[in-house]
Amino acid sequence: MHLAALDAVAGRLSEHDVPFLLGGSGLLFALGIDVPVRDSDLMLRVEDRERFEAAAGRWLVGVTTERGPILTSAWKATLDVDGVEVEGLGGLGFADGRRLPFRAGGCWRGIPLAAPEIWWAAYRVYKPSRAALLEPLVAPEARERILADLG
Repeated sequence: MHLAALDAVAGRLSEHDVPFLLGGSGLLFALGIDVPVRDSDLMLRVEDRERFEAAAGRWLVGVTTERGPILTSAWKATLDVDGVEVEGLGGLGFADGRRLPFRAGGCWRGIPLAAPEIWWAAYRVYKPSRAALLEPLVAPEARERILADLG
């Protein structure tokens, strides 16, 4: 995990009052699951794109609205923070149009974490082996709630 880059981005977003949640493999790492972390995925709200881009400043490499085949977002920004990739995912959801909720599930080293059940649901369709790693940490009622939220 590239902690210095994550800390730098978290600090900058906090200074600019841009809400974000750590997700993806960074979330699993923060929860104590031993997985390789290539980059940091930050969940963001759709409406915060301009503020995110302004906060990212010189780190911003590009922004796309191109949809992914399984997981997608209204927009995805790529940052290069001293050689470390950070992705900002605005309005993360599924290709079928369902959006994952922007819901916090704790904090790690001062960095807000996405609720684990959100990434459990995403990984169920995207990377089932990662969903299996998360499952013991997500209470059955939280799994039921996220599945109900997603319809």
